[in-house]
Amino acid sequence: MRIEQLKSLDEDELAILWYCVNKIEPTVITGIELEPELFTSIKHKALMNRVTNSRINIKEEHHQVFDGLVAKLRV
Repeated sequence: MRIEQLKSLDEDELAILWYCVNKIEPTVITGIELEPELFTSIKHKALMNRVTNSRINIKEEHHQVFDGLVAKLRV
């Protein structure tokens, strides 16, 4: 993830990304919640795998926002 991608996310997309990284088990780093600024240090392929595999944990009413997040991250 590039810093430009992070800055392009709206509040809802960022919240979903934060949830995917910090709350879905197993977390990226056990016992530590990463701040969004550190998401850029996660390898892009690993981040994309984590996010796309997290779709089942996202409530259906948030799928449209989730899909927008995935589209922005794929660029």
